[in-house]
Amino acid sequence: RTSADDLRHIRAQKIGDVLTCERDDIAVDADQCAMGLDRSRRADRFALADVAVEGFSFGLQPHDGLGVISAEICRFGQMIFSMPDTVSGAGTEPSPKADAQLIMAKLGLETSSAHASIERSPPMRAIFAEDYSLEDYRSLLRRLREFYFPFEEKIFCELPANLAEKLAHRRKTHLLDADLRALGDISASISDVALPALSSFERRMGGLYVVEGATLGGQIIRKHLHRHFGSPVAGALSFYSGYGKQAAQEWRAFGALLGSLFDKVERDAQNEVVVGANATFSALEAWLAPLSGPVLRGEA
Repeated sequence: RTSADDLRHIRAQKIGDVLTCERDDIAVDADQCAMGLDRSRRADRFALADVAVEGFSFGLQPHDGLGVISAEICRFGQMIFSMPDTVSGAGTEPSPKADAQLIMAKLGLETSSAHASIERSPPMRAIFAEDYSLEDYRSLLRRLREFYFPFEEKIFCELPANLAEKLAHRRKTHLLDADLRALGDISASISDVALPALSSFERRMGGLYVVEGATLGGQIIRKHLHRHFGSPVAGALSFYSGYGKQAAQEWRAFGALLGSLFDKVERDAQNEVVVGANATFSALEAWLAPLSGPVLRGEA
C-alpha cells in the first residue's frame, strides 16, 4: 500500500515534471479537468498539473487566463516542494519548541495573500498578453534589475560570512545584466528603490525566500516568453531560466536550509521570517507597479 509520504513524493515529482517539462506535445482532455480551459497545448500543460496532483485543489475558475493558471501552478509547486520529507503521524519527532511550526509550511500559508497579489498584478499578467512586446519585456528586466541589485547587496553584505558564501550562487543581478545586454541595453541604471525593511537576520532570510520562490516560478515564464517571442529572445532568458532543470532541486535545498535554521526556534523568530517575506513581496510589487504593459494600456 502506498504511504502518505510516498504519495507526496509522487505528486512532487509530477508537479516537477510539469514545471520543468521541455516538451510541447503534452495534452489532456479539458473535460477531464472539469475546466473550460483553452485546448491549446500550453494551457493543457497547466491542466495536466491539476490531474497530476489529484486530491489537491488549485482553486482555478473556467474563465481564468493563462497568467492566472501559471501563477496558481507556481504557488502550488512551492507548497509541494516546501513540504517536509516526512508527514505528521509517520514517525516524525515533535519539535522541542511546543509553539514552533515547520517554517516552509508557515511561510507558504502566511505569505499566500502577498504572493497571490504580485502574481496577479498588472505587470505580471501583462507578460501573458498577446501583444506583449520586446520593449515591454526589456522594461520589466530593467525594473527588476533596479530592485535586485540593491536588494542583494543589502542582503548578502549583512548575512554571516559563511552563509553569504554558501548562498552566493543564488544572486540574480548578473542574470538580469546578461539578459539586458542580449537585448541591446548596456546601461546599468541605479534608482532610489524603497527596499523592504529587513532589519534582522530572520527578515533577511524571509526576503531570500521570496526571490528563490520567484526563480522556481520563473520556469513557466521562461517557456512562455520563448514561445511568444521565438529567436529574438533566445539569449535573453537567463533570469527566468534561473537554475534550469535544477530549479526544483535548488528550491528543496533552500527549503532545507531554512528548515535547519528556523524549524526549531521560538514562534517570534519564525514570525520575523514571515514579516521579511511579506515585506519583500509588497516592496517588489510596489516597485513594479509603474510599469506600462499591454494589459495596463488595455485597461486605461
